[in-house]
Amino acid sequence: MKTNLNLKNQQIPVTILKTNLALNTKVVSLSLAELKDFYATKIAENPLIEEKERFEENDLEKANKNEIFKDEDKKNQFLKDIEIETSNSYYLKSPHSKTPHDLMEVTLKNRFSLYDDLHQQLAFVYNEDSLEYEIGSYLIDCIDENGFISQEEFSLSKVKFGSKAEVVWDKLKTFTPPGIAAKNLQECLLIQLSSGKENRIEKRMIKSFFPLFLKKDFAALAKKMNLSIEKIKKAFEKITFLEFYPKRNYSNETLYIQPDVRVVEEDGKLILIVNDEEIPKIFYNRQYLSLMKNKKSLQSQEFTNFLNEKKFEAQSLLFALKYRNLTLIKMMSYLLFKQKVFFLQGKKYLIPDTLTNASKELEIEISTLSRLVNKKYVDTKWGIFPLKYFFSSSLLKGKKQEISSEKIKITIKEMIENSMVKLSDQKITDILKNKGLNISRRTVAKYRNEMKILSSYDRK
Repeated sequence: MKTNLNLKNQQIPVTILKTNLALNTKVVSLSLAELKDFYATKIAENPLIEEKERFEENDLEKANKNEIFKDEDKKNQFLKDIEIETSNSYYLKSPHSKTPHDLMEVTLKNRFSLYDDLHQQLAFVYNEDSLEYEIGSYLIDCIDENGFISQEEFSLSKVKFGSKAEVVWDKLKTFTPPGIAAKNLQECLLIQLSSGKENRIEKRMIKSFFPLFLKKDFAALAKKMNLSIEKIKKAFEKITFLEFYPKRNYSNETLYIQPDVRVVEEDGKLILIVNDEEIPKIFYNRQYLSLMKNKKSLQSQEFTNFLNEKKFEAQSLLFALKYRNLTLIKMMSYLLFKQKVFFLQGKKYLIPDTLTNASKELEIEISTLSRLVNKKYVDTKWGIFPLKYFFSSSLLKGKKQEISSEKIKITIKEMIENSMVKLSDQKITDILKNKGLNISRRTVAKYRNEMKILSSYDRK
């Protein structure tokens, strides 16, 4: 069974696209481990869906370049020198490895913490030497165990920094994970519901009737909002797909991750391998589909309605999975084009980039890309990297040229390792300025600490 990745050609009812935007959004944001757990639960609840132990004859079809980018110019730009494979198809024919399990579970010990992640996003919008960046760093340190910033903590920041604190706080609320830095659960949910007219009922429920929502008092909500119980329940279910506590998925424990994709080089050409080993292998239960076609075998109208509802849900789940896979392949095709030298020659050659730029190039909403890069990983010969790594902060070199913060870190590390004398942070700052990199001593110290390099006083 082949899986067509061309969503535009899929015969998917328009209602699925509209009513299950929340499902698509959730599935895009899930890591591979979360994706498996989520679909395992849905499969257990839905008799119309079954799962196979493994793909047969490469069910997740090798992506057709004409289907990934319909636009001819985009296709030529991003996919000209790239091959796309699934782990099954690649490892079956590759002489370099005998098993697809190289893409299986690995341990990432030096992972990004939530605070590292937020500081990286902060550097996207504010210069690291600015007051706004300092305010943002202060507020990030105020985030509690649930991912919120209390009104009391914010009040202290306002005393310290003045009216700019509120502007920066509002900016933090747009960061990922969705709902981070909200003042409470209610605002956290409203932030996630803020985009799209289709969330009108849900937004009203949370904004005006939050206590009733918490009590799951559907009857009272229906009366207050002048809506049917059925509409209230649908809105409630949609809200349950949101993240209630944004910090929940972050901990101080070692993180076991499964790379979503691997990039390998063969004869100077980059090959993108999609990890289909860990993608849920779901398909329709043909027995129930046959039962639905034979109306005489259906026991009652209630049973018919139940099956129709589960079929609609199954279609939604299948579409959401395909949508996630296609969006991931598009993003990786863009990165392999943009960061080709990085993948071939190493971290020093990372080019500064932003999600805003990727969004324009790929013609995908930035909110979708933001969720996509969260908790997704790519395995390369230089190591395993979170996708968000490729959207690093940057500084200006001279008047026009940008240089990534990652490249600056490598430069600082090489300077310290190759110098015959101990270089102080100020001396490093002066040397970098002579090279056209105007960064402060404080930023040099920050980068040095992030690389776990001791100060000149403490170095032997």
